Amino acid sequence: MGAKGDLILAYLSQYAIGMRKEIALDRSNVPGWMEDMTDYRVIVRVDGQGTWDKPITPKNGATLSWAVALEAR
Repeated sequence: MGAKGDLILAYLSQYAIGMRKEIALDRSNVPGWMEDMTDYRVIVRVDGQGTWDKPITPKNGATLSWAVALEAR
């Protein structure tokens, strides 16, 4: 902690996530067949980005953005 970008404040409702591929669910009983156990694995491929293309500056006030990286301390 202490470098620029170590702490980011974000308004996550302005972050869009898109599915890159369908969700895959795998099941296996091989690792725990002696204990009657089943293992599950979920594979999800996603990508995301902010919905704003640039910060905005209203007539009265400071510049606004959906995410802010804090400076080094």
